[in-house]
Amino acid sequence: MGVCVSNPQHRQCVITQKQLLEHIWGPSHAQNTHYLRIVVSHIRHKLGDDPTTPRYLITEAGIGYRLML
Repeated sequence: MGVCVSNPQHRQCVITQKQLLEHIWGPSHAQNTHYLRIVVSHIRHKLGDDPTTPRYLITEAGIGYRLML
């Protein structure tokens, strides 16, 4: 996951839900995608991103999220 955030060549890589959950809350929460959706909603709100047409944090259905820098 660090490669996606820190490497300019990977600005648009997809981070899976499982990767995010394990990184934020640890392996015991790898299946709690509801928590992740709430956090993503809060992040989008802080960024001023419209959840119906996000520009910065794109949902990749069934996979995870794409950060557009």
